[in-house]
Amino acid sequence: MAGNVPYLGEKVSAASSTDLAFLSTLFGSMMGFFHAARILESDGLRVDEFGSMISAISPAMGEMIKYEGDIIQANTFDQPQSSLNTCMVAVKLFVEQAREAGINAEFPTFALGLFQKALDAGYGNKELGALVKVLR
Repeated sequence: MAGNVPYLGEKVSAASSTDLAFLSTLFGSMMGFFHAARILESDGLRVDEFGSMISAISPAMGEMIKYEGDIIQANTFDQPQSSLNTCMVAVKLFVEQAREAGINAEFPTFALGLFQKALDAGYGNKELGALVKVLR
């Protein structure tokens, strides 16, 4: 049903942890997509066309997630391809756009809070994956 599901080993909790990790990734992505839908709707653009575009570029998004997973596993955040400072610019734009368009800003405000905690902790010049340090 899910395609290429790997054997997860002997650890009893591996399947349930992996399932929750998948669902966290899925629902986090869907929350981002639903906010994106509101951005598009606020500008009179088609959500279905955007969904098709995301489907077409999903391999690139998968590679980005794979890259960040490798960075987090190795705990090597010091040579960023995209720093938290750089990404924070976009997160601030999400909040600003929501305010200007009069749409719900809960999702970008939540992200802004996490990013701000990371910057306050001194991770601004680190790889985006260093955001996990705030969650630890």
